[in-house]
Amino acid sequence: MPIRRFSFCAALIAAAGLTLSLTGCPDPEGAFEDFATRYDDIHGGTGTGTGGGGGGDACTPAAEGELDGEYMFSISARLSPKKAFALDATFVTHDDGAGGLTADLDLQPLSKDDQTTDVGTVLSFTALPIGADGSFTWDFGMVTLPGAANPITGSDVVTTLVLTGQLCAGDRAGFVCGEATGTITEPLMAELAPGSGFTMQAADGGTLPPPVINCAMDPAVY
Repeated sequence: MPIRRFSFCAALIAAAGLTLSLTGCPDPEGAFEDFATRYDDIHGGTGTGTGGGGGGDACTPAAEGELDGEYMFSISARLSPKKAFALDATFVTHDDGAGGLTADLDLQPLSKDDQTTDVGTVLSFTALPIGADGSFTWDFGMVTLPGAANPITGSDVVTTLVLTGQLCAGDRAGFVCGEATGTITEPLMAELAPGSGFTMQAADGGTLPPPVINCAMDPAVY
């Protein structure tokens, strides 16, 4: 049986860290669509994008090692888009021998309280593919984000996670943004709503910048 976008309206509201009486939601799927329409009307769309640097300039593919370093990595969910998970990322690239790159990525979750203190364990991924044009789709499989890093509900989140974007050098170096998709299995069963996204910002002199929530580089709010 396929997982619906949200199995019932209480799950949808819980994902945003709110509560609601079940008696007010006789049509959960319709309620979600109404919510999505209102959200887009208010916010002018999803508020995220899949561009490599939040701009329309052509992407200059990076050479091996050119973009290696430390990044502030954020994940924002559409239902609570301003409260991003913050992670300290270490990024290393390798020539794949076929015109593209692969990347190794370590993600250390950071405290929801200050976005600087390490919490939980490091998430490590290797041989992530990057196309010759800088585009990528990274399937992280099942990941667990600790409650101490969750600014929405404070609960552990277990989810599959797929990131899609473009990694560019030149004028667009140092910032990556794109789409985040996946299926949450804890604390509830739901899909990560369309419009969820991620960003990566290069550290400046070893100092991580504050997390941002989208390709427009709007700051996260806690």
